[in-house]
Amino acid sequence: MTVKVGDFSKAIGDEMIKYTLRVEEKIEKVTAKLSRQSAKDLKAVSASTFQTAQDKPYNEGWTAKTDSVRHRARWIIHNKNKPGLAHLLEHGHAKRGGGRVSGKIHIKPIEEKLVKDYEENVRIILENGGD
Repeated sequence: MTVKVGDFSKAIGDEMIKYTLRVEEKIEKVTAKLSRQSAKDLKAVSASTFQTAQDKPYNEGWTAKTDSVRHRARWIIHNKNKPGLAHLLEHGHAKRGGGRVSGKIHIKPIEEKLVKDYEENVRIILENGGD
């Protein structure tokens, strides 16, 4: 590609825009993939941790959904069936008659894995220039 001296800054700007769009597209795909996988992982770990019939709606409620903010998609992983229960099960809660129920850590390991995988994937995308 040959560029005239007067058009050099415009050519650089155009290439930066193309690069940015490629990187954004790849990051959006990675984010979607990792979010969905994390929701599946939460379903699996919840099913193995909480095994009564009463726990079934909680175990199966994990989902990943997209939410648009200023024309940008963001992914939210949450429990659609029992949204308030996740915090109580993870961190414990007070009993009605006194005392405490200890929490069962099941969300934190999935979150840590998601963050690690996301950072690794973004690093690879940036190193490869979005290709």
